Amino acid sequence: MAVRNPLVVIQRNPLSGSGRGRRELLQLIRTLRKHGFQVRMFANRSLLDRYVQQPETAARLHCLVAAGGDGTLVSVADRHPTATLALLPLGTENLVARYLSIPCCGRTVGRIIATGFVRIFDSGIVQQQRFLLMISCGPDARVIQLVNQNRTRNISRIDYLVPVFRTLLLEPLHRYQVRTDEHGKVLEGCHVLVTNIPRYGFDLRFSPEASPDDGTLHVRIVHCTSRLQMLRHAFRVLFRLRPRASEVTVLHAQRVTITLKNEVTGAPLSQFDGEPGPSPPLNIRVAPASVRLLCRPLNDSNGAN
Repeated sequence: MAVRNPLVVIQRNPLSGSGRGRRELLQLIRTLRKHGFQVRMFANRSLLDRYVQQPETAARLHCLVAAGGDGTLVSVADRHPTATLALLPLGTENLVARYLSIPCCGRTVGRIIATGFVRIFDSGIVQQQRFLLMISCGPDARVIQLVNQNRTRNISRIDYLVPVFRTLLLEPLHRYQVRTDEHGKVLEGCHVLVTNIPRYGFDLRFSPEASPDDGTLHVRIVHCTSRLQMLRHAFRVLFRLRPRASEVTVLHAQRVTITLKNEVTGAPLSQFDGEPGPSPPLNIRVAPASVRLLCRPLNDSNGAN
């Protein structure tokens, strides 16, 4: 039976991206209303959560829309794990949206929501927090920390340049130990990436073999032991050259443990889905078929992937 007065609730992140996509929010709202939806929008997460938890709201809820970047999407997914989600990509990278070929277009996203085609994806869980894209320990986590320090405005790719060079040239390299349930040995590296979706910022191809619906996580361990080796490896990744076999180990696993091996200056952190994460040790597991995302039908001529 069709729900009377179906409701779409939008979570807006005012700090996502460059701000140029804000007009698309108005277009999204207009499109949804043309399709017969009632629309509510929140910038405050606590207010949205209380509103969605009301029984009369839950009964009419068609979907929650994350209007922001990947961090906004994972926040909504983590707080409302049983809800159907949609995405209006207003962030800097929008990696999930790129994977699903969802543009920053309010009209298109409104039509996707009205069509109602759902894909079911895995997610990852680390320290009771959900991630959709990846969690990593190493230089990229330090970059994310530097970018997010005292953040008070919208950011762009330019804001990452100084932190990237500072991290590659000046920051100490931590060493990590990696264990998985499926593989008996302990592996070591200076960069560990546990991925669910094969997208990464700046279109870097760290984990092209990852799949979001295979019930596993893609684990990539970089074994470089010196700054020079790391710079050479970064050069190969940037220019999509094949890394040396001795540089990288790739695994698929359902459970991963990451611990810190060496003690050097600077707090060893992680990042998940572009946001600063907890310090090791990290216990990571896959949550199969745990996220429902509205997207284009698979046979759409402008479809995903």
